Amino acid sequence: TIRFADELISTDLIAFINTQYALTKTWNLEGGLSLANTIYDIDRKIDRINNNPQAFRKRFDTSLNPRLALSKTINKSLSAHFSVSTGYSVPTTLEVRTNEGSLNTALQPERGINYELNVRGGSNQFSYDLSLFRFDLQESITTFTNPDGVALFRNAGSLKQKGLELELLKPWILEKRGVLEKLKSRLSITYHDFQFNNYETGGEDLSGNVLTGTAPWIIAFSTDALLSKGFFFNFSYIYTDEIPLNDENTVYADAYQMLFAKLGW
Repeated sequence: TIRFADELISTDLIAFINTQYALTKTWNLEGGLSLANTIYDIDRKIDRINNNPQAFRKRFDTSLNPRLALSKTINKSLSAHFSVSTGYSVPTTLEVRTNEGSLNTALQPERGINYELNVRGGSNQFSYDLSLFRFDLQESITTFTNPDGVALFRNAGSLKQKGLELELLKPWILEKRGVLEKLKSRLSITYHDFQFNNYETGGEDLSGNVLTGTAPWIIAFSTDALLSKGFFFNFSYIYTDEIPLNDENTVYADAYQMLFAKLGW
């Protein structure tokens, strides 16, 4: 028996403008502004849950989001970039209209401001890309399970998200080519310090806890090789740190490693 059936229309308005200005030969300024608005129209045609089929409209507030960035070319092999930007993310239709049939009318968009510093450089023999960021998020949307075991969503206060992302790329220069024609390796390291900043639920203060579902460390290494006669080989290794599975940080998924290799022609 069909418990409920909806017709859903999502209307999105997105307008943006972006401009760049060369301050000098090595300094560049970039500015942007975006306008966003979203409306969900949900028309419940069948309702065996409450026997009350009706239409519902969820209109989110219009959001204006500025962005400012400054970049510097230090030399041919080194550049730096700094940006400040605001963000706005409405709940998805699956978060508003949950899979057991309820309509989450109180859910609000996530809003935040992001600061990012990026340094990149190198040559055709070795290159690197380093990013440091801090993202302050308001009205964070997290998941929880109700007494019936149904996964639902709610706004859970604010988050502080700090992190580092580093990527190293090394194409190997082969003096004598035999079976091995080309070889390239890549290493990426990600560190995330994501914490609840102001979050209280059920009378319990969870401020300072690690954000549910995020791994502090992720390390990935891969090598791609082109062999003679059209053969190729790639290998990858990924390490993922332990992950908290609930907001209280009392249950964790163990850290794990994954190896992957492929030989093809």
